[in-house]
Order: sequence, then structure tokens, then C-alpha cells
Amino acid sequence: MRFDWKNFLFRIYLNLTFPPDFTREKSLRHQQKIFKKILKQLSKTELGNDLHFEEIKSYKDFQKNIPVTQYDFYESYIEKIKAGQQNVMTNKPVKWFAKTAGTTSGKSKLVPVTKQIMKQCHVRGSFFALSKIHQHDKALHLLSHKNLLIPGGIYETLDSGIVVGDISGILVRNVPVIYRRFYVPSIDVQTAANWEEKISKAVKQIAHADVGTMSGVPTWILSVLQKMKEEYSFEKLTDVWTNLQVYFHGGVSFEPYRKQFEELVGKEDFNFFEVYNATEGFFGIFYDKVLEKKKTCIPLGSSQR
Repeated sequence: MRFDWKNFLFRIYLNLTFPPDFTREKSLRHQQKIFKKILKQLSKTELGNDLHFEEIKSYKDFQKNIPVTQYDFYESYIEKIKAGQQNVMTNKPVKWFAKTAGTTSGKSKLVPVTKQIMKQCHVRGSFFALSKIHQHDKALHLLSHKNLLIPGGIYETLDSGIVVGDISGILVRNVPVIYRRFYVPSIDVQTAANWEEKISKAVKQIAHADVGTMSGVPTWILSVLQKMKEEYSFEKLTDVWTNLQVYFHGGVSFEPYRKQFEELVGKEDFNFFEVYNATEGFFGIFYDKVLEKKKTCIPLGSSQR
């Protein structure tokens, strides 16, 4: 492959700005620093005042003074934010409500998200994941090809101006403009709320694209790929996308879908990269590379919270 200056500069940027060697010791120190920062920031909010955050000086204080709560405890605060009040649960303006899948209680919950949370947690964590995979696979050229991205949707804008959507859809809306041209399908299709419409339009845009990476929940990606296979018959996905190198997945356990993906991809030397990015925050990453039919799993440590 000819020299690609975009990837060369991108690797340098990732290595300098998001150093991949984030050790356990650094992670613990980082979490302690963030813990103190969060307490200071939220002590002046309504929630922080009610829970007496200003009296907490250590993690043991936190364990002793803060009760174990469920979502019901926060609903009254959420309703105030929905109505337009600020400084309720965060010291920065709430721009989005990330809607959870409702796996724990059977109903979706709304998690307030600020620009600070989006930038310092979700976006930053995603770039650390990119930095880590570049460290482990020197042959990757993520900016040479398109990235198939199938996130959740954006559902509504409340009267208060707060946007409600899946965290992955909100994250897509916050991808720096300079990188958006490397993604397919288009942003409006990616964040469409109607799933059938999203699949149909996505297939039309990706079928003839030069896709090098895939990102999304396994069930979502499979739905799109199966629809594409129905409309554009093929044996192996790598026959259609000859430069396909890696699949970033998360949201659910990958094991029930592994065999389907391996058969669909049809390539022994392929990267599977798990990203633990929940609605509440970015938690971790895991690297699983298939080499000569053997899986080499490399735990990558702790992410940014």
C-alpha cells in the first residue's frame, strides 16, 4: 500500500494526545483525581446539596454517606431538568438526555449529558480505543477507507431544547466535522429514529462503498449486513469490501454472534475490538484478533470515566 499521510499524521496525533499505555496504576490515580473533581463540581448542584457532597473528603466518606439508589430516586430531578431547570444534577447545562435500553427495570431511563461529559468521557474514550488498536496493529489504515457506523437514533427535542436519543446517536452528532467524511451511511441516516428506514437507506449507501471498518451493536450490524446480502448477493463480506480490517462492537455479549460474523466476514486474519461504552459512560476496551484460526485476546486495561 502506498504511503498515506493522513494515517501517518493520525497515528502521531493519537499517540501524543491519547497515549495507549494507560496502566492500572495510572488509571487508579486518574480515577481518584476525577472523583475529587466530580465532588467539587457537583457540590453546588441541587443533587449535591441534598446528598451533602461538600462533606465528603474521601472514598470511604462516599461509601458511608451516599445511599445505594435506583433510578426512582432521581426521577424528580430528571423532571426538573426536562422542564428546563439547570444546576440540578450537573454544574454544566444539560444538552442531551441519553435514553437507556431499559434492560434492568423494563423501562428506558433518561441520563443527563452535558458537553463536558460528552467530550471528556465518551469522545475521549473512543479516541483512546482508536489509539490502542493502532498500537496493536501497525497495518491498520483507518482513514484510507470508510467506516460503517450503525448507532442508535435521535428521537425528539423537548420544549426545553434538550435532545433525547441513544448515547451512540448523540455521540455520532458530536463526531468532529473533519472526520465525518470517513463514515457511512450519512449522519442523518445513522441517527434516524425509524429502524426500517435506517436499514433500507443504509444498505443503499454502503453497498458500493470502500468500507474498512465496522462499528455498532452486533444485532444492529447483522440486520444491515443481512439486508445487504439479500439485495446484493455475495459469499463473503470481504469479497465486497476487500479492505475490511476491523469490527468495533459493544452493547451486548459478542459470543452468541461470533460465529455468524466470522462466517460472514470470511477472513481469518481479522480484528474484533470490543468497546464498553454504556449510556452512563465509557468504561473499557478489549482486543480480540483472529490469527490462523486462533484467538488472541489482549485485555487493554481501564478507560476514561
